[in-house]
Order: sequence, then structure tokens, then C-alpha cells
Amino acid sequence: VERFDTLINTQDLDQLDLSSGTKMQRLEKTPRTVDSCVLRGLGAASLVQSVDDQLHILVAITVRHQHGVVGCHNDQIIHADGGQQPALAADEIVSSAFDEHVACDDIAGRVFRAALCAVLSWGGAACAPVLSSGGPDPRAVQPERPSVATHAGTVAPGYLEIETGVEGDRDPGGSHGFTVPTELKIGLAPRAQLSVFLPVQSATGVPLGIGDFAAGIKWRLVDGVGPLQRFAILPTIKTPTGGDRGTNTTDFGLLLIDSRTIGPASLDLNAGITRRGGDGSTAPRTSTFWSASGALPLGGSFGWQLEWFGYPGTSGPAGNAPNVAVLTGPTFGVSRMLVIDAGVIVPIAGPQPRAFYVGLVTNLGRLLPER
Repeated sequence: VERFDTLINTQDLDQLDLSSGTKMQRLEKTPRTVDSCVLRGLGAASLVQSVDDQLHILVAITVRHQHGVVGCHNDQIIHADGGQQPALAADEIVSSAFDEHVACDDIAGRVFRAALCAVLSWGGAACAPVLSSGGPDPRAVQPERPSVATHAGTVAPGYLEIETGVEGDRDPGGSHGFTVPTELKIGLAPRAQLSVFLPVQSATGVPLGIGDFAAGIKWRLVDGVGPLQRFAILPTIKTPTGGDRGTNTTDFGLLLIDSRTIGPASLDLNAGITRRGGDGSTAPRTSTFWSASGALPLGGSFGWQLEWFGYPGTSGPAGNAPNVAVLTGPTFGVSRMLVIDAGVIVPIAGPQPRAFYVGLVTNLGRLLPER
């Protein structure tokens, strides 16, 4: 209907004094690129979009002419005196825009699936990352604790993961100790991780305080399906910052790490050597270490950790007899970003103290900017 801006005789055209209504315009398609392959691939996204369309109207308002005349649309007003009737409509009504779901292209679909995965994974469900090229989820935790051993995995480049907890020890002679072992793990490269060890500890006659600081870089040399599967090395250096809470020596260590999966279980084999400074009066100049650690899922978010480890005997003024112990306890995945654990350490042979522990591992997200 065209608007008449000039009327010769309004008296003679009273019968044409029409009232504006809330009549709707014709159905109008939204601009789009129509491609049959795209339309076929977006069947699932259209269902989600149809729900989302209902939320596009923010508020119902009075539709007005540019000069204040109330009506359904500028082109639908014949006489201004018909504008006294209220007419409510959605701002810029366009009804049933066909094929708007084409906006849900591949990128929008991926964003939706990523958001859905985030919700499910917070509830404990596993969901493969969809925005990456098939790589592991950078926010998924990779616990090294509670075992004495470690695995060949590394934190994603630029991400920060923290492991901490409490451990209480009691020696056969009756002395006791308390430790808060904290490790910061920062991804440096796809196969490299900076590990920083910041213990807080106490012992009989020694008050609680900061222990010896240590750091190292874990470097995964093999990452495949060969005999070693995943193999890494971890060279470390420890400084005598803890005073009586440490060994008062500067130590250099090297740990060899072999990690593999056997069905649903994981197995980590470690062998290490430490070379210390000093004269050997407070700690052996050279000591070695070995461990075999396994983890098995129990169902849902629960798992179980079992480790057998030992320290061969050392010589010198501060030498010790060999000792062997078993560590075991449950783990629970609160989310993909948080795992808690608890358990006990039971001595099998030698002067190994009995211990209990409780701890957690959490991934705090990206720390370093992406290159």
C-alpha cells in the first residue's frame, strides 16, 4: 500500500480514513549464501538455532513512523489521524526469516560443541577438544603426585599446573616430620616442562619453614608406540636454601623416565642418581633411586595409585642402609582441571618412615602468552 502524502479534499475521502493496525509484512528471507552442501551439513545446528531465535526479541516496543506516527511500518500508514490506536510490535519486525540457520556455519558449530564439552567436563564427563587439531586438552591435569615417581608427560606450552599437599612422617625411632611438597609446572614447549620444587617442612626439633629449593626441566625425547613408548629425562639442581630443613648441599640430579599404557592402566618406571657437594658428613655424596608406579581407573572419576620404590644403600659418614616401601591410595577427579588424592606409605625394608598424605593437582590455565 502506498502512502499518499497529499490529499486534495480530506472531507470527500473520509471513507478512506483507515486505522493503522499491527498487520505484518510479507515474509522476507535474510541475505545469505545458499549452498546445498552447507545446508545439508548444518541440520544439527539448525535445531539449536531455532531455540536461539526465540531469544532475539529483547523487548516489545511501540512501532513508530519517523515523524511520530504510530503504525506497523512507514509504508502502511495512510492517514495520521488513524494513529491514535496503540500498536505494539517487536522492533523492526521480520517474521520467520527463512534459512537463518546458515549463519551456524562450521565455526559456530565448533564453538557450540566446545561450550557443551566445557559444561560436561566440569561435571566429570570426558570430552575430546574440538577447537584444536586433535591434540590433548591443555587444561587437563597431569598429576605426578602422589607417587614418588613421575611420568613422561609435560604441561601444555604456556600453561601452569600446581601440585601440593601435606605429608606426615614417623620414623621407627619415634621422630616425626611434616612436609608441604609443592611443585610448579610450566610448559615451555610441546615436549619440555619447567618444574620448580618449593617444599615447606618441619622435623623433630626443627620448626616449620621453607626447605631446599630445586628446579629442573623435563624433556620428553621419545613420544610414540615403540619399545619405550614415552621416554623423558629430568635433570635437576637443588640449592641449600632450607638450612637444617635440608641437606646443606648443592645437588645435581638426573632422572630417567619411561611411561607406558597397558590396557586401561598406566605404568611409570623411574631410575635416578643424585650427586651432592660437601664432604659427605651431612648427606651421602652419591645416592640412587628407583620406582615402579601404576595407576588404574576404578570407575567414574575414581582411580587407584600403587607404587613400589626404593633407595639403594649409600656409603660414607652419612651413609644409609637400603630401604624399600609401598605407596598406595585412591585418587578422585573433581574435574578435568582438578584431581585430589590421599593414601599411605608403608615401609617394606630399611629405615623408611611410615607416612600418610593428602594432596591435589590443579591446572590454572595459560600463564605465558601464546607465540
